[in-house]
Amino acid sequence: SSSTRLADGIAGLVAGSAGVLMGHPIDTVRVRVIVGGKSPLEAASWALRTQGLRGFYRGVIPPLVTNGIVGTTVFSALEAGKRFLRPHVEAGGLGEGA
Repeated sequence: SSSTRLADGIAGLVAGSAGVLMGHPIDTVRVRVIVGGKSPLEAASWALRTQGLRGFYRGVIPPLVTNGIVGTTVFSALEAGKRFLRPHVEAGGLGEGA
C-alpha cells in the first residue's frame, strides 16, 4: 500500500540523515587535522572554542540532503524488491538454480 511505501521512504530518509548527523563532526575534525596540521584533540578544541558546536556542522546540508535521498531510494527499492519476491519464495522458490 502507499502508506507502507511512505513508511519505507521515511525510514530510509531517517537512516541516511542520522548517519550524516553522527559522522559529520568527526569528518570536520579530520579535515581540519589534514589542513591545519594539528592533532585531532587540538582541532576539535579549537573549533569548539572559536565556533561552538555549530562549527562541527558547517557544510552539513549538502551531504544531509544527498544521503537522505540515497537512503530513501535504497531502502524503498530494497523493501519493494522484498515485497515483489516474497510471494514467489513462499510458493516454492523461483525455479531451479535460484
